[in-house]
This record gives sequence, structure tokens and C-alpha cells, in this order.
Amino acid sequence: MIEATLHRFRPILLTAAAAILGMIPIAPTVIWGPMAYSIMGGLAVATMLTLVFLPALYVAWFRIKEPAPPEADPAETSGQLLRTATY
Repeated sequence: MIEATLHRFRPILLTAAAAILGMIPIAPTVIWGPMAYSIMGGLAVATMLTLVFLPALYVAWFRIKEPAPPEADPAETSGQLLRTATY
């Protein structure tokens, strides 16, 4: 889960930042200003929920455990070295 979250962190953050920054020009206007501020706030909160809360909820809901490190078997290790050395 941590690897997947880190992999998607930059695209999610950049997409939300582009949308938030795109709302800045219409934020000071009287008619569209309140809508722009609510969209900007909603995007910021939703982005943080997507990056922090949802992965944690997924891990808790499906009871995902940290994978155990693989134990090296001496017989498999020597065979693997021979397989990788020959082409």
C-alpha cells in the first residue's frame, strides 16, 4: 500500500494543484468567487483524504499485513546463481 501510494502521489498532487491554481483568477469575482473558493477547498481536502485516509482505511478494512521477508534457502541460492550466470 505504501508503494502504491508513493507511486500515485505526484500525479494526484499535480492534478489537484493545477485545478486549484486554475480557480485563482475567478476567485476575486463577486459572482464566481464563492464557488471558486469552495472548489479549491474541496479539492485540497479531497486530495489529502485520497493520499492519507483511503490507503489507511484500505489496510485496516482488508487487514493487510506487512509481507514477511523471504528466507533464503542455500540450495535455491546456488541454483539461482548458476541460472543467472549462464545465458
